[in-house]
Amino acid sequence: MQLATIITSALLLAMTAFGQSAVLRSVGQYEPSGTILYSVYVASRTQAISGITISSALPPGTRFLENVDIPLTARYEGVADNTVFYTIPTVPEDTLVGPFTFRLKLDGSTTGVPASAASAVSIQQPRQELIEVAASSDRMPVLADSGSVSFDQRGTITAAGENGPVPVGNTGVLFFVPSGAVTARTTVTFRRLDIESNTLPASAKDTWWCGLFQTTVEPASTTFSQPVSFALPTRRPITPGLTVSSVTTTDLKEWQGAERNIGFGGFGGGFGGGCFSGFQQFGCFGGLGFGGGFGGFGISSADKTNSNINSNMLTRQLGQPVTAAGITDGTSNITDGTSNTIVGLLLGRR
Repeated sequence: MQLATIITSALLLAMTAFGQSAVLRSVGQYEPSGTILYSVYVASRTQAISGITISSALPPGTRFLENVDIPLTARYEGVADNTVFYTIPTVPEDTLVGPFTFRLKLDGSTTGVPASAASAVSIQQPRQELIEVAASSDRMPVLADSGSVSFDQRGTITAAGENGPVPVGNTGVLFFVPSGAVTARTTVTFRRLDIESNTLPASAKDTWWCGLFQTTVEPASTTFSQPVSFALPTRRPITPGLTVSSVTTTDLKEWQGAERNIGFGGFGGGFGGGCFSGFQQFGCFGGLGFGGGFGGFGISSADKTNSNINSNMLTRQLGQPVTAAGITDGTSNITDGTSNTIVGLLLGRR
């Protein structure tokens, strides 16, 4: 096959002495139906790259079902030798493209799959290279629909005994309450709901909904005196750096908040902040009005389809200098110990 020949040739001619000209990342997640999504992202560094072939191996015990998402300028090239192939003509300098997403199912010979698939990107210009990442040694988790976390005036406490973001059970949610935000022991529960058009605002038709969540706070009279932050799992992988809009409601009928308005104040408040997307999560920070209710989170359908983010867009959105390649290899410097900590975890998390 011609694509396989390109991959082999790139391997033989790779010029690693000059350093890699791109960064590659693969992520995977289960869908509620039990099928599996794997997604690949590519980010260029200081030069534009072209003649690009992206490949991802099917993990043992899986069967290919279909291609799901690709960037506008990319092509799905099919499956050969248990490997999925895509091509894209060019990626500008310091730009992230993706996801290249495909769906699999278990064939019955295994009960678990890697958290990320073995993947590679072949580049023809500015020089021939092959960049590869191995399959993760970690197994892909099946996320729970709901979970709770308890804390007191010390805020959320990590396993290391420090105030910081903590997992909410096995939901995939990360939650951060700073020290002094509450005055007594408090429990917050997150519950992920199915995306159904009849429960979301009709005024936001041009929206791809990342997720719909319900929160409850006990005691219900709790007041948060400082901003809280959280990262919620998105229902499919999305391009990091896209602005996430939020709408809130107490009854799934009357929604508050405007689409493409990045202001966010928690499920039931409106005191500012912002929401931004990661690979499999979207993070929100700066909400003073966090409380019980429902929150719907979405991105513009046009933004999602574009699947192209450069460092200027990332820096403008996130408020601190960051490169597109840094987002994909986990070296993002957005970890200043305040509200941005959750965003740094979100974008750098593997």
